[in-house]
Amino acid sequence: MEDIETIWSELEHDKSKSEGYLRLRVRPSSRCELFLAVNKPENNRALLLEVPANIIPAKIEYPQSNGFSVKPVPITHGRTGDVRLILSITDNRYLDIFSVLVGDVIDHVASQTDRQSGIKEFIARLIRWQDFLRRHTPEGLGEQAQQGLYGELWFLRHFMLLNMDHLGAISSWVGPLRDNQDFQLDRCAVEVKTTSAGSHQVLQITNIRQLDNTGIEVLLLFHVSLDVRLGGPQSLPELINEIRTLLENQDIKALSLFNERLIDAGYLDVHEIRYEKTKYVIRNHNFFMVYEGFPRILESELQTGIGDVHYSVALASCMPFRIDEASAIKYITGDFDV
Repeated sequence: MEDIETIWSELEHDKSKSEGYLRLRVRPSSRCELFLAVNKPENNRALLLEVPANIIPAKIEYPQSNGFSVKPVPITHGRTGDVRLILSITDNRYLDIFSVLVGDVIDHVASQTDRQSGIKEFIARLIRWQDFLRRHTPEGLGEQAQQGLYGELWFLRHFMLLNMDHLGAISSWVGPLRDNQDFQLDRCAVEVKTTSAGSHQVLQITNIRQLDNTGIEVLLLFHVSLDVRLGGPQSLPELINEIRTLLENQDIKALSLFNERLIDAGYLDVHEIRYEKTKYVIRNHNFFMVYEGFPRILESELQTGIGDVHYSVALASCMPFRIDEASAIKYITGDFDV
């Protein structure tokens, strides 16, 4: 595995070329030729992918984003010639993210067995990162997003991974994919809500379908209340590393999927230093079963023309629907009768 930052730094300090791309090939076994490069004299960082022109689809649309651009440049002209696809950074505020992005693209393109698949994977990964950059800032997750992610991961660690196979547990975590509930299983779905001490014990419902149990045998709401302290026992990166260590020792496929879902959630390791000082203490947590009578707004109840509904639910009003952990675990594992 190449050290992308080191290679780019060495190319930036290399004075052998005053103009144009100075490059170094990486992953020589890749069917598509891949080069880390800087464009002199500005030293703008880039990834170059060189392939025969005739394998590129005629009506291809290259992803563009806040932090990167892609453009094709002919090396030799004609359909029998070669094309260089240039993935370059367009805003240096995204330098950290661009390094992660390029590493991800290299990994996936180099793993393909033919050039056509390499091109398809190149575009697919950039579409994924285009979506990431549309939803997240270069500075990383905000305070509320960090707390929300910690709550989901704490639930994953202490309930899902302890009570079902690891790959199944990670696969069920679909909150980062913006599904209606954070965890979806064969017979049960779980929506996780996180609040912190000092805030009103009110649950923010940001998607009207989060508490809609239509088509779901059992819908659970899990609430976790946090204390946020500089000297608390665990930070978000520490919880993530705990889960990674568990998966690394037992299920590499689950670890790979977990890392993918973290990116979907907006978490990148390059931002770890920004998160590590904030520590969390679990004050309490509760499970609730969502069914008729639960305090909620349903999409079927809305008048025509009303949409994009956000609302809040007082935690106290949920208490009549509270269930014990043992019952919740049975629902999660599917070990219950209808």
